[in-house]
Amino acid sequence: MIFRILIIIALFIASCGVKGNPKPPPSNTPSPITKLYAKQYGEKFIIYFQYTPTYKDGRNIEKPINFKIYKDNKLFDTKIFNNQNYYWFSDSFSQKESCYMVIIEVEKSKSASKPVCFKGKKIETQKPKEPNVEVIEEGLKIIIDEDNPVYLYKVEKEDTFIPIPYKKLTTKDYTYKDVQLNKTYCYYYTIIKDDIESEKSQTVCKTFKDLFPPLAPENGKLIIENGNATIIFDESKSNDVIGYIFFKNDKKINDIPIKTYYFEDKDYKPGDTYKVVAVDVGGNLSNPLEIR
Repeated sequence: MIFRILIIIALFIASCGVKGNPKPPPSNTPSPITKLYAKQYGEKFIIYFQYTPTYKDGRNIEKPINFKIYKDNKLFDTKIFNNQNYYWFSDSFSQKESCYMVIIEVEKSKSASKPVCFKGKKIETQKPKEPNVEVIEEGLKIIIDEDNPVYLYKVEKEDTFIPIPYKKLTTKDYTYKDVQLNKTYCYYYTIIKDDIESEKSQTVCKTFKDLFPPLAPENGKLIIENGNATIIFDESKSNDVIGYIFFKNDKKINDIPIKTYYFEDKDYKPGDTYKVVAVDVGGNLSNPLEIR
């Protein structure tokens, strides 16, 4: 009897399972902005921050977000701009220190950033000259005729503004190599004096096009065997070659470039001559390699 009772108790405990600690309810409080930045940009202030809309428990926020700006503990009515996950707003220049704070609201929940305080400096600046952007074989070369250090900005369109510079330059030229064929790139810059940025230069956009012919193939040889001709050569040393065009007695053999390092002609006649031309992704042709 006692044995039966013990079995029943054991089965009852097993059926109940082991209960762990209950999970905390999901957070409806938005994550706060971790860092505000402020800088003087010509005759105005730019206050900016980076933010990915998530709750404190890491879930993405799918509901509308409202930003409220406070300046010196008073609600500051201003427009907030954004590009991807960067947000910013501007304020008029002042040599008096001002402190800014951003509150994020999602429905009835809110989070506040720590304040950032900033005061301006009165400096003499001139509008920067227009940068010169040239297409070179390696990419786009940006030339800036300025003796002071500058911040270079890379943007998507001519009318785009972003608060974060792409690169600080201490030389008068920079080559941007990470380019794609037929894609347009836009640049502007600001001059840096006493850690203050001037107003922006005019934005210059340039489309990268491959205007430069590849290197010609080298060391061509003509091998005649059993009435057939085989042309062999060393491939072009240019990295963007997509293939080769062949000529026999100055007449084109193929219209579509062939990716190869040899060519066979089963209709060879003594005195026939051949040429090989390299073709790159931009459709540029190299000088011909003559093979006799």
